Amino acid sequence: MVWSSSGRIAYPKGSKQMTREVAPDNVYNSARSVRPGVNVTWGFPVPASSRYLVRMHFCDIASKALYELYFNIYVNGDLAVKDFDLSSATGFLAYPYYIDFIVDVKDEGILKLAIGGLKKSRSDEVSGILNALEIMRMNKTSGGMDGDFPIDLHMEYVVSKGIGEFARSLLCGFIFVGLFVALVTLMVRLRTELRNNGTAWSWRQMNSDEGKLARTYQLVPSKTDY
Repeated sequence: MVWSSSGRIAYPKGSKQMTREVAPDNVYNSARSVRPGVNVTWGFPVPASSRYLVRMHFCDIASKALYELYFNIYVNGDLAVKDFDLSSATGFLAYPYYIDFIVDVKDEGILKLAIGGLKKSRSDEVSGILNALEIMRMNKTSGGMDGDFPIDLHMEYVVSKGIGEFARSLLCGFIFVGLFVALVTLMVRLRTELRNNGTAWSWRQMNSDEGKLARTYQLVPSKTDY
C-alpha cells in the first residue's frame, strides 16, 4: 500500500542530523507500507564487487498513534534490524529518521533490501513503512571508485611531476563528470519512482554523521529466510 501526506514534515529543532538539507519534505510525504506478516523486497542492479552506503529513510505518516509499527529490515537477505520501532527512535509521529548500512555486493551485482511486517504491530492495516532509499557507491582511499581499480594503482608512465598532477586532475575530472551524469539520470528515476509507488531510491553524496535520529550499521552476516 502507498501512503501520502500533504502536511509539512516536522524536523527536530536544533538537530544537525535531520534537516531539510539531508532530505526535503517530498521524500517523507509518501511511503510504501507492509501489513503484519508480509515482506516486501526491492532489488537494485549495481556494479558488482563494490561497497555501498545504503540509507533508508523513514517517517511514520501512516499511524494514528505512537507504537503501532514493528518490522524487520533485511539487507541482501540478512536480518539487519530486528523489531524496529520507529516511535521509540523518534518519539513522535511524522518525524523523519534514517538508518545507514555499509553493504558489500559480490559477483551477482544485485543489492536487495526488504522490510517485513511483524504480527506484534497494533494495526491490522500497516506494520512497517519505507519512505525512500539512497544507494551510494563508496570510494577507495586512493580516490577511485570501489571495485574499479586495484588499490595500489600508480601512474608509472608519467615522466614528470607536472604531467602526473595534470593526469590525476584529468582523471578526477572524468570521474566527476561521470558521477554527475549518473546522479542526474538516477534522480530522474527517483522522481518517477516516487510518482509510481511512493518509494524511491537514488545515488547521492551525503553526510553520514550519527545521532539520535540517525544510525549507521556495519552489517554482520546473520542469514534469515524471508
